[in-house]
Amino acid sequence: MPENLDLKFMSECFNLARKAEGETFPNPMAGAVLVKNNKIISRGYHKKAGLPHAESEAINNAGKDAKGSILYVNLEPCSSYGKTPPCVDAIIKSGIKKVIVAVKDPNPKHNGRGLKILSRHGIKVKCGVMEEQACELNKVFFKNITERVPYVTLKAACSLDGRLADFYGESKWITDDDARIFSHSRIRSNTDAILIGIKTLLKDNPLLSVRCSRIKTSNPVKVILDSSLKIPLSSNILKSPGRTIVVGSEKHSNRSKAEALANKGVKLIFLPYRGGCFNIKHLLKVLYNQGIYRLLVEGGGSVISSFIDAKAADYIYIFTANIILGGGYLMYNGKGFRLDKPAKIINREVKIFNNSVLISGGLSYV
Repeated sequence: MPENLDLKFMSECFNLARKAEGETFPNPMAGAVLVKNNKIISRGYHKKAGLPHAESEAINNAGKDAKGSILYVNLEPCSSYGKTPPCVDAIIKSGIKKVIVAVKDPNPKHNGRGLKILSRHGIKVKCGVMEEQACELNKVFFKNITERVPYVTLKAACSLDGRLADFYGESKWITDDDARIFSHSRIRSNTDAILIGIKTLLKDNPLLSVRCSRIKTSNPVKVILDSSLKIPLSSNILKSPGRTIVVGSEKHSNRSKAEALANKGVKLIFLPYRGGCFNIKHLLKVLYNQGIYRLLVEGGGSVISSFIDAKAADYIYIFTANIILGGGYLMYNGKGFRLDKPAKIINREVKIFNNSVLISGGLSYV
């Protein structure tokens, strides 16, 4: 089949997969189409963990017409039992003659195995069509499955000179209304948890909720880094719906305060606290085991700096207002990088609001 048709049909797989964006975790987003005589005869996409995979849905929708068709799917078909049967079994049984995938599944259970099984059963396979785009589409899943940690996004709003607040610590509001609406509707609504430090909580007493969302969404888990449990029992986050996790240090914490927080439904996690900070990479593994696959870090300069210094952040949103403050808190005040080896924003996007500019993109530490 001509390469331009491969691109056309694989692009349709991506469009289908995106229909379930944010709904499939811990599974990846996947879309599939069946093609005969250069025309799509059936479509399918994975809607939610536990429901049929994209390939199975497309095959079921096609019925007997699946025989002799070509299957396009953005991720290698699974080859082992989970909440659903292996997709390779359905493909073999259906009589599909060829399978074209964008990228191999990074999951060690499936990596290349599904394609080998299909080949052994006489089905032609092709891999690598729009591979880069496929990796980008499921970047969260790829990070989760290969490192067993959440995909980490940083978000900060600062002045032109990089200040998160003025000389007196005032930060409401550096950016305009449109930027804040975007932050809630497009960033907070697409995360499993929001993390801040105790300094931000004591200063702002935030709700850490999702407002102005385009779709109905549950509030993210609230994660507070608080080594000595300074969090007031009257804090807004303890009154708002949803889970709250407080990460503290057993050595520095008061037992009665810990009991009071637990009685309010707070999940307490005690981790080693050395040199004035937690081990970020250890923290991420713990949060992953709590079912957090996407983590949004909204803390102040110290928290943001700790994630950058640990090279643990994958993506960043920086809202820059058209003001100069001076003297206030810096967005990044960490160890720093050499000029010839800086941390960089890659594949960046720029969005302009009324009086602020958003620069976003992946973080590279090479």
